[in-house]
Amino acid sequence: MNETEMMQLSRLLNGLVGEPPHRVTVGAVRRKVVMRRLIAGVTVTAAAAFAGSAGLLISAHALGKHPAMSVSPRAAEPRYYFEAALRPRSGHLRDLVRSTAAGTITARPHCPGPDPYLSAVATASRETFFIACLQNGRHGVTGTRLYRFALTRSGRVTGFRLLISGNLNGLRGGALAASPDGAELAVGIAPARSGPLSDILVINTRTGRHAVWHAAHLPGGIKFNVQDLSFARNGRVLAVFGWGRCRKTAAERTCKSPGQEMVAVSHATAGGRLANGRVLFSLPSLTPDRHAWINDAFIRPDGATAIAVLSGSTGSSVLRVSTATGKPSGVLYRARTNLVIRPDPSGRFVLVVGPTLGGDLFGWIDHGNLAPLKPAAQAVYLEAW
Repeated sequence: MNETEMMQLSRLLNGLVGEPPHRVTVGAVRRKVVMRRLIAGVTVTAAAAFAGSAGLLISAHALGKHPAMSVSPRAAEPRYYFEAALRPRSGHLRDLVRSTAAGTITARPHCPGPDPYLSAVATASRETFFIACLQNGRHGVTGTRLYRFALTRSGRVTGFRLLISGNLNGLRGGALAASPDGAELAVGIAPARSGPLSDILVINTRTGRHAVWHAAHLPGGIKFNVQDLSFARNGRVLAVFGWGRCRKTAAERTCKSPGQEMVAVSHATAGGRLANGRVLFSLPSLTPDRHAWINDAFIRPDGATAIAVLSGSTGSSVLRVSTATGKPSGVLYRARTNLVIRPDPSGRFVLVVGPTLGGDLFGWIDHGNLAPLKPAAQAVYLEAW
């Protein structure tokens, strides 16, 4: 496995994709947060240094102003955002809702149960949040529960409840996505004690009706691992970003690995096989650089464009990508460190997290510049608004 594939596989196995089959503990979460930042921070040219000193965070250079494509017309950013970050001193993970304007804590939502673990978060319009909570047993993860809550005008949690069909016994869930109206929720799933997420469950949050998209095995011996999910066209289109690779069997030696790509399926609530979808773009369609990789990718609600983070030895570029051509159509932001992102339900405002020597860079893209958000200099594990 080359360095780029190592980076991609590590990214697939981090907290945005789902937990490994062992029991989830506070110590495991702490190590996973550190590794997520190391994985996002290391570049191909620094891979040797990373291998020699896994405890060293790669230093980020100062960020400067630069030309970028901006959102238009000007609109107000979301009033609140969700974060899961490590406490600076204790190292414990805490889940908070903060005011975008002031950074003040307005709520402290958490997964119910004696020993739960937050694995993913997604948002819909009107400040509606969905969270996936892994359930622990004596020998490891036993299932996932999906919850929904909203925020009051003052940022307090209201209406916290388990979704209809949200008790996923025997399944490990992650990579959540909600349609803008909150009527549909997509979650990447895998058997509780297996590897990366390999299928997608789409749930109607009002009726509990659900359908499954099978992504594990595609034609030609391709195994597809789910990383990011997003909706377009009012929930009718589901976009799946992940990594397709060949299974190592004698009968499939002629298989050609597609690598990282985004695949879209229409009629998202129908279910079926991901192989019947359309490839919107792939890593080679974004760059000829064989040492680059994509950290995150999400389709926008209009379905005409997507947002992707292209990373390499010199840092990251947050790109706007045409879903018609599969080519970049603009640059939203650049940084000399590696970034992960999460857009809001409108697709106009993008949260950004990146590692620095003193802690995580955390903010949102405001017309080509970074508007900082709290917490500063902490290890952010999950983020959404």
